Amino acid sequence: MKIEFPYEGVEPVEVPDGQLMGVYAPQTVEHDVTEEELIVGALRNPIGQPRLSELVSANGKTVIVVDDLTRQTPQATILPYVLEELELGGACPENILILIGLGTHRDMSDEEMEQRLGSDVFRRYQVVNHRFDRADGELTFVKKTSAGADVWVNRAVVEADLVISIGHIVPHPNAGMSGGGKMILPGVCGYETVAHMHLLSSRFDNTKITGVTENPVRAEIDEVAAATGLRFIVNVVQDHSDGLLRVFAGDLIEAHRAGCRFSREVYGASMPGRADIVLADSYPCDIDLWQAAKAICATACAARPGGAVILVTPCPEGVSEMHPLWLETGFKDSAKIEEAISNGEVDDVIAASSAIIVAKIIEKGVDLVLVSPGISREETAALGCTYAATPAEAFEMAVHRLGSKAKVAVIKHGGELLPLPDGVG
Repeated sequence: MKIEFPYEGVEPVEVPDGQLMGVYAPQTVEHDVTEEELIVGALRNPIGQPRLSELVSANGKTVIVVDDLTRQTPQATILPYVLEELELGGACPENILILIGLGTHRDMSDEEMEQRLGSDVFRRYQVVNHRFDRADGELTFVKKTSAGADVWVNRAVVEADLVISIGHIVPHPNAGMSGGGKMILPGVCGYETVAHMHLLSSRFDNTKITGVTENPVRAEIDEVAAATGLRFIVNVVQDHSDGLLRVFAGDLIEAHRAGCRFSREVYGASMPGRADIVLADSYPCDIDLWQAAKAICATACAARPGGAVILVTPCPEGVSEMHPLWLETGFKDSAKIEEAISNGEVDDVIAASSAIIVAKIIEKGVDLVLVSPGISREETAALGCTYAATPAEAFEMAVHRLGSKAKVAVIKHGGELLPLPDGVG
């Protein structure tokens, strides 16, 4: 079978039918409801909360936290309806701030923000990038969590009378599922708080967190979001072509959990077992390896110990502009990285914690092969991965090591799919 990839210039690879375990992708869900009907219906009938028009006050400050260009949430489609609902309740544009929940990602440019939010919204409302590493008064201390984390959050969020978040829900290797309070942590938190969350996630086996809604990391996220006043969420679940399937609006917990249940139905892919070779793209997590690592964690759920994961990903911005530590430590020796964190020898605990997660996958004997025009042979070696120039070369290498009878699982939409070997997960 010819396996093609969603990237211009990347040649397909032929996988013999006798070796193919299956091709796994998000489920197709048929519906005849327009995007407008989905959004308006959710906003007019929120889960566990009154409508936004009833929550907002005419003279109060409203902050809307939105995700950045690394996510597929159709912000330009959703925002006008949210703003219309707020204005129905008497809100004025000058009292509404749109805050880009970057987490630890790079700033978005004005051009990128205008394209993502829509020209009318960008020009009419104040739009600001959050920065997790600012020490100039932008962050304020809120509390210490049950897990012992100091909570530092963007001051605008804490001072707002109404906080809303808009995002999407897919399986996630650090949080279990994305969406909900994740727009607050890590979205608009400070370095110390984000680092604690990542370090907490690194303590668990990746397969025990990815796609699991209720977990210790999610508990901390929800605690922080509630403490900082997140009152209303608008979360979407999309199909394989990023079209809207469902919209979940309302309470931080109730609406999010309803969305998680539906998202697992769409993105969960049952498999008859673990494959010897997993061949995957990282779509839609393609901008750099920091994002594409989500696909590494997901596909590792599908690979047997000692097998191979071939990740095809463009990474036009390289490994990570914001986290150069990855090229210093690589995904090598998780215990050594953990020790360096404990001894205070690491400047970027966020990057080191994420490196631990990938390192533990490789330490199971999984050969991680990168096919990425944005990452050089030297950088691939520094990371502790195997380099291949093309998918065909990577597949030939894997077959040479594992044999011509090695079973192959093909993962489409690898940045968000949740492989479920034996239906477990």
